[in-house]
Amino acid sequence: MAGIPVGWEARNNGILLRFASAVKPDPAVAPFAQCWNYHYSAAYGSPEYSLRYSDTPGHDPLEVRSVQVLDGGKALFVEIPQLSPAGQVHLSIPLKSEFEEVPTVELFATVHALAPAFVDFPGYTAIPKAVPHATVSATPTAPTRPNPWADGEIGRALLVEAGLGLQYVQKELVVKAGERLSLTFRNPDVVPHNWLLGRIGSLASLTEKANLMIGDPEGLAKHYVPDSDEVIVYTDMTQPQQSHTIRFSAPAEKGEYPYLCTFPGHSMVMRGGRFLVVFHCKGRRLLRRREAGANGLEARRRVHRIGRWQGYRPACPPRG
Repeated sequence: MAGIPVGWEARNNGILLRFASAVKPDPAVAPFAQCWNYHYSAAYGSPEYSLRYSDTPGHDPLEVRSVQVLDGGKALFVEIPQLSPAGQVHLSIPLKSEFEEVPTVELFATVHALAPAFVDFPGYTAIPKAVPHATVSATPTAPTRPNPWADGEIGRALLVEAGLGLQYVQKELVVKAGERLSLTFRNPDVVPHNWLLGRIGSLASLTEKANLMIGDPEGLAKHYVPDSDEVIVYTDMTQPQQSHTIRFSAPAEKGEYPYLCTFPGHSMVMRGGRFLVVFHCKGRRLLRRREAGANGLEARRRVHRIGRWQGYRPACPPRG
């Protein structure tokens, strides 16, 4: 199948991927990389821990400096200067092809050692590795900050679910300005996630602040939610196979509000959902057209990319 790597190498400055046929990166979607470690013990399984802060649960984002197309498209070198050995490295690269649909490359690799730097591409620059951060112990070992929206008046029920590949199943939620809501976040995934609603235009800023929470000794206790006035509401950091419900009133100002997951490393990908606040629901026809489009070509792309279509239906508030 086109777009499936037939080989890969972990180099000191990135990852070299080889393909059976020519591919090229999708310029419209940025690649993403992150890493984490596991702790070995007599118990079965382990939480996922930061490399930079070895006692703290979380993922470390890795900067992708460039993606080099080699050998007529049959190889890609993903330049990651700060790549290091890790229990798990996750690399995500959206691809394009002129002849057929190709999936996003989702590489999960245990990297025990790095081969010498790959230098056979234009503009190669030797970049030293950053000095590792000091270990910060994650105490307490579980989130302890009480959620301000755990109780209160019950509102219209909304459901948000975590999907495969660090994404939300529901891409768009529509509510009335000031409407009372009871939002349940359900996490069927194998890693923790949450749902945070930010103010209009705050996506980039909140993403950056969320990534810095891995270095906060109280980050886990705070559900990895940054102390910022750009945060409107959030659910608890929800463990796999669990759910959490919050009760709140929708913003009074009409507009598009972003939502994202603030677990360290996730906000680079698991973000960008649209929380639409409207004064009325005359946009019902528009939402149906969007839904029809999502269930067409985009649905086929997602089937190809993540293995199965996880449909969604934008929730339109009841009339009255």
